[in-house]
Amino acid sequence: MKQIIIGGHSDPLSKTNTEYNMLMGGTYWYTSAFYGIIPTNGKFRNLSVELSGVPGTNPYVIGLYVNGALTTCAATIDAAATTGFDADEISVSAGDRISIQSSFPSGAPDNTPYARWSVEFESDTPGETIILGTGQTYKSSNTYNCMSCEMTGLYVVTESQVYQLIATNGNFKKLYVMVGNPGVDPDGYNFKLRIDGADSDDGAGNPLEVTITAPNTTGNDTVHVIPVAAGSFGNFKCTPLNVPANDVNIRWGMVFSPDIDGESLILGGEYGTLNTSNTRYNYLETTTYNNSWASSELFQGAQDTTPDMIIKKFYVRLTAAPGAGGSGKKYTFTIRHTGADSAITVEILEVATTGNDIVNEFACLAYDELGIKCVPLNTPSAAYACWGAVIYIEGESGSGPLQGNMAGRLVGANII
Repeated sequence: MKQIIIGGHSDPLSKTNTEYNMLMGGTYWYTSAFYGIIPTNGKFRNLSVELSGVPGTNPYVIGLYVNGALTTCAATIDAAATTGFDADEISVSAGDRISIQSSFPSGAPDNTPYARWSVEFESDTPGETIILGTGQTYKSSNTYNCMSCEMTGLYVVTESQVYQLIATNGNFKKLYVMVGNPGVDPDGYNFKLRIDGADSDDGAGNPLEVTITAPNTTGNDTVHVIPVAAGSFGNFKCTPLNVPANDVNIRWGMVFSPDIDGESLILGGEYGTLNTSNTRYNYLETTTYNNSWASSELFQGAQDTTPDMIIKKFYVRLTAAPGAGGSGKKYTFTIRHTGADSAITVEILEVATTGNDIVNEFACLAYDELGIKCVPLNTPSAAYACWGAVIYIEGESGSGPLQGNMAGRLVGANII
C-alpha cells in the first residue's frame, strides 16, 4: 500500500552548511541528522520538493539520508527554479535510520529559501504505513512525546500537551526505538504507546512498548497489536529505569495499519495557545513541538505525481471549551491548500471540546501547499488544540469513496 509523507518548515535553508531535517512533518534544520527509525521493510520513491524562492547561482540538492549516507532519491532544485522531483526508488529495512538532507554540491547558492516536500513510501507488507518521530528522555521523571513530532531537548511532563488525534480506524504495531547511551546496566528507559490517556492495550492487557537498558541502545516490539478507533488520541510515555546516568535523544518509528486500504494518518497538535482574537495558521502535520500559531501561512508540500492524494476525515480536540452555552464563542479550523480554504472545516462551539468533518474532502494538485487555519469568534477561552486527518491514495483499493482520477480532480476543483 502506498503512503504519501509530507513535510516542511519555515526555517530557511543554509548556504554555508549541509543540514538535516525530520522527514515526516519537519522541524528546524540542523547540522546533525534528525533520524526517525524505519519500522518495516519497504521502498521510498517520487520525492517532490518546492522552495519558497529560487536558489540563485547554484542549485540545492534535497534528498533522503539513510544510515549516514545520502541516497539516490534526491531532488535537484536548479538555480533559477523553485521545484525539483526525483523518481528514484530506494529500499529500506526495519531499524534503518532516515532523515532528509539539504546540500549544495556545486557551490553555495545566493539565497536561503525555505523548503517543503513529500515522498511516497510503500511497505513490503500489504496494508502498512509508517509514523516517525524524535524526542528527548529525562532521567529524573516520566516525560511524554507526540506520536509524530520533533521534541529533542524538550521535557514535557503534562501528558495532555502532546496528544494527537487518530482520524480513522486501524491498528498500531511494530514499534522500533533507538536511544543514546542510558548509562550502566540496569540504567535504561521504557517507551510506551498511550491511547486516550491510558496504556495501550492489545485486548489481553499488553501495551505496545520497548524497554532499553544499558549497554543496549535499540529495541523493538513486533508482537503486540493495538486497535484504535477514529477520534481517539495518542502519545508516547517515556519512563526512566534506575535513574539513568544520561538524558538522551530518542528516535522511533511505528506502523499504522488502517482498516481501509489507501489511508494513512496526518497527526497534528500544538502546545501553543490559540489566539482568541485573530486568525492564525499552522502546519498540517506536527513539526516542532510548541511551534506557535503564526499570523502568516505555514505550509507543507504535496506530491507532484500520481497516485492521486486526497485529504479527508478531519478531527480536532481542544483542552478547554470555547465558552458557556449561548455565548456564541467558538473556534473554526479549516484545512488550507495553496493559500485557499478547502471545504474541510471543523467548528467547535461553546461547551464542546471536539469536532470533526468526515464528509468533505479534496484532491491535491501538483505541489499543493498544505496547512491549517484557526479563526476565533467572540473571544473564546484560551486553549490548546490537537488534530488529525487522513491522506487517501486513490486507486489503492475499492473501499474508498471516490475511484478514478477524474472523480478526484472534480472534488479538488469543488465541482462535486
